[in-house]
Parts: sequence; C-alpha cells; structure tokens
Amino acid sequence: MQSLLYPALVIALSILVSWPVGKLATWGMCDPQEKSGFRHGLDALFVKIGGRAATVGQDWKRYTLAMLLFNAIIFTVAFLVMGFQHLLPLNPDGMGPLEPSLIFNTMASFTSNTNLQHYSGEQALSYFSQLFSIMWLQYVTPATGLCVLAAIARGLSGKAVFGNFYMDLMRATFLVLIPICVITATMLVLGGLVMTLDGSAVATTLEGAKQTIARGPVAAFLTIKDLGTNGGGGPDPRAGRRGRSRSGDPPSDNGLPAGGLRRAPVLPGHLLPAPAPARRRDLRGHAGLHGPQDRLLRRL
Repeated sequence: MQSLLYPALVIALSILVSWPVGKLATWGMCDPQEKSGFRHGLDALFVKIGGRAATVGQDWKRYTLAMLLFNAIIFTVAFLVMGFQHLLPLNPDGMGPLEPSLIFNTMASFTSNTNLQHYSGEQALSYFSQLFSIMWLQYVTPATGLCVLAAIARGLSGKAVFGNFYMDLMRATFLVLIPICVITATMLVLGGLVMTLDGSAVATTLEGAKQTIARGPVAAFLTIKDLGTNGGGGPDPRAGRRGRSRSGDPPSDNGLPAGGLRRAPVLPGHLLPAPAPARRRDLRGHAGLHGPQDRLLRRL
C-alpha cells in the first residue's frame, strides 16, 4: 500500500500545484491587459532595463538570432567567471582555477541546459562561481526554454511577430521562475536546509575523526535545479567524502519531512511541463480547454 501512496501523492500534488503555476505563467508571460497598474509597471521597468532592444517586435529569424546571441554572451561571461574564480570574492575555501577544457565542457553543458557535470561543485567551485556562473545559468537557460515555447505558440497561432526575446526572457526569469524559487527556498530554509556563505564546517565524528562538511547556498541551488530540471553544479554536503557530487542525495538536501517529494525530482520538475498536453491540444485548435495554461497560449 505504501508503495502506491508515494507516487499517487506526487502525482496529485503535481496536478494541484500546476494550476496556480499556470496562472502565474499566464500573468507573467503575456502582455498586460491594462495600460496601468502593477503588471504594466513591471513591463515598463523591463523596457527601461532592456531599452529599445526589448521593445522591437521580432519575426522568427530575429527572435532566433537574439536567442543564439544571448546564449553566446552567457557562455562567455560564465566561462570567465569560472576561469578567474581564484581572483574573485566569495571564495572562503580558497578554490583555485579549473582546467580550461573542463570549464568549456561545463559551460557548453549548462548553457544548453543539459548540465553534464564532471566535477564536484563543493570541491571545485567558489561560492561566486556557484552563484554567478552555475546558478545564473540554471535560471536563464530554463527561462530561454519558456521563451521558445511562447514564440512557438505565437507562430502556430498565425502571428508574423513572434514577440521580443529579451522581453520574454525578463518576464520568464523575474515573473515566473524567481517568485516560485523564492517561495520554495524560503520553505526549505525554514525546514532546516543549509543556506549560508560561510566556508566548510569541520566536525568531529563519533569515532573521533575530523570531517570537513561542505556548506553553501544549498536551498537556493536545489530550488532552481529541480524547477528548471537542471543537473547538479552546486554544493553537495556529502560529496566531499565521495569525491563527486550526487546531485541531491545527502540528507542535508532534505531539510523538510517532505523533502523526498521535492527531491523526487518529480514535484518541482513537473510544475512547468505538466500542462503541456493541454497546451498542445489548444494549439491544434481543439475546443473545450479553459485552464490558465490554455489562456496563456491564446493570449500569447
């Protein structure tokens, strides 16, 4: 009976939580319906940040070019951050530079959101590299996927203008991903999950041996890692003994009693793709779909 209860609970929670997430995505990714108010003010702020580049409508060629250009830029920036981490702040454990081919492999992987990991994050990366290289990519690459979905929806609806990639990117990052992650990470921290910029802790085991325990901004990492279906890259407090990150295995990755549900990675990993079948039916012109995810595609 218990073997059936766990998957049933995960499926039920995924369906339940995907509804408000779909409403959030509808609110965040679509143009504001009113020319005033909080939502319009956010878009006005994005226009100030992005300038003219965030206001010009793009056809599919310009939208694709903007996406590829952005990916080239984030690859370069993240490569430099990781390559010069020994000269940058937030390095309490004195991490040195990584081998160039390893940096290239990591950046190519995380930029494409495939996240192949050939290193142990807590043994190889400073907090600065973890936050402004790995975690940054774990936000903007899933956001890029949301942008592509929005662009495809507009194109399949017959629109010649696919939107603006830079505006969509800011909407997906700041209005969809970050709010979900802030709420989830706060719950994990309240449940006892590690969230600190202090260096590794040295503990004495019951046998009297000294053990170095890696710490770091674990709650922030795990939230976006699961939501964006990313791989590892950040701190894994148990990998120091094994020499390689296990992408969320250690007990310290599960501060809440329901931590296993978060680490499934079913629950957070299904919040964004769960409504996909309904979205596809709506794009093909089927009637009778009235959920928030379907309204999102009709309004895009």
